[in-house]
Amino acid sequence: MKKLSSQITVAIVCCLLGFILTYQFRQINKNQESAQPRVNNEDITAQIELLTKQKEELQIKFDDQDEKIKKYESSVAGANTANSELLKELVNSRTVNGIVDVKGPGVIIELIPQNNLFNNTTSDSSITPENLAVLVNNLNSSQAEAISINDIRITSRTGIAYSGKFVEINSIKIPTDKKVTIKVIGDKKKIIYALDFLLILSEFTKNNNCLANRSTPAEIVIQKYEGNFKFNYAKPVDDK
Repeated sequence: MKKLSSQITVAIVCCLLGFILTYQFRQINKNQESAQPRVNNEDITAQIELLTKQKEELQIKFDDQDEKIKKYESSVAGANTANSELLKELVNSRTVNGIVDVKGPGVIIELIPQNNLFNNTTSDSSITPENLAVLVNNLNSSQAEAISINDIRITSRTGIAYSGKFVEINSIKIPTDKKVTIKVIGDKKKIIYALDFLLILSEFTKNNNCLANRSTPAEIVIQKYEGNFKFNYAKPVDDK
C-alpha cells in the first residue's frame, strides 16, 4: 500500500513538473515573439518603392551633373590642342576602366541551363563562377574591348565568386540556374574564333548541361560600371 502511495505521489510530482516546464517554455516563446518586430509585406513593398524612387532621382541628378562636366571639358578642350589631347586621354581612360556607357559591334552570348523537368538529361545544371571566369578570360584574350554579364560591366577589378546559391559579380547576385546573357564589344572575327576554334562554348555546354545561343548584332550597348574605384593601399610612384 505504501509502495502504491509513493508511486502516485511521484506521478503527481512529475505531472506538476511537466506542467511547470511546459508553461515556462510557452512563456519564453511568447516573449521572444513579442520581442521580434512583425514583418509587414506592405511596409517592405513601400520601402522598396521609396528606395527605388530615391535611386532614380539620384541617377537623374548624377546624369545632369555628368552632362555639365562633359560640356565643361569640351569647352576647355577647344581652347588649344594640348587640352584637346588631354581630353582624349581622359575619355580613353574612362572607357578602359568601364565608367562610361559604350557601344559598338560584337557578339551576344546566351547561356541557358537545362532542367531535368524539360529534357532527358540525368542531372540539373548550373553556371558556376569558374565557368564565367574562364569565359571572360578567353574573351579578353580575343581582345574584347568591353564585356558585361547580365548588364553588369566587367572591369579590371571585377570579382566573380560564389555567394550562397548565387554568383556574385561586382557585389550583384545572379542566380546560377537562370539564363545568363554576356555582351562583348570587339572584333567579331576574333571573338568568334575564340568561341568556336578554341571550343569554349562547346566544352562549356557539354560539361555544364547548358544551351548556348550566339548572335552578332551590328551594334551592342554595354552599360557603365556603377560602383566606385577606391584605392586604399596602391599609390602612384613618385618619379623624383
